[in-house]
Amino acid sequence: MDERIEAEISLCFNNFPQSQATDTEGLLFSVKRTLSNIEGMSAEAIIRTCQAYSAGDVKGQSLDWPPAGPRFIRTCREMQAAMDYARRPQIPHTPEPEHSDEHRAMMLKRLGELSKSLGTHQEH
Repeated sequence: MDERIEAEISLCFNNFPQSQATDTEGLLFSVKRTLSNIEGMSAEAIIRTCQAYSAGDVKGQSLDWPPAGPRFIRTCREMQAAMDYARRPQIPHTPEPEHSDEHRAMMLKRLGELSKSLGTHQEH
C-alpha cells in the first residue's frame, strides 16, 4: 500500500482522542489490509475519505470516536463512486444558435400556418 495512504489513514484514526484507548494499530492493520484487497479503489478516494473524517465532514460520523473499519471502508467506496460519477463522459453543452428577427418572424408565421392547417389555431 502507498505510503501516502498509510500516513493519511494513521493520521485520520489518530486525530480522535478516544482512539488512544483502543487498539489503533490493529484497526489500522485491518482497514489497510481490507482496502488493499478492494479492486478499483483509488488512492485518491482513500485519502479524500481520511481527510473528510479528519475534518468532521462525513454525515453521521462521531466527532469523538474514530470510524469503525467497515464504516470507513463503506465511506471509501462511496467516495470512489462519487469520483467515478463526476469523471464520467459528458455531452458538452452546445448553445442554441442566435437567430435574426426576420428568422423568428418567419418561424412564427410558419407555426401559425401549420396550426391553422391542423385545425388547432385559435383566433383572438
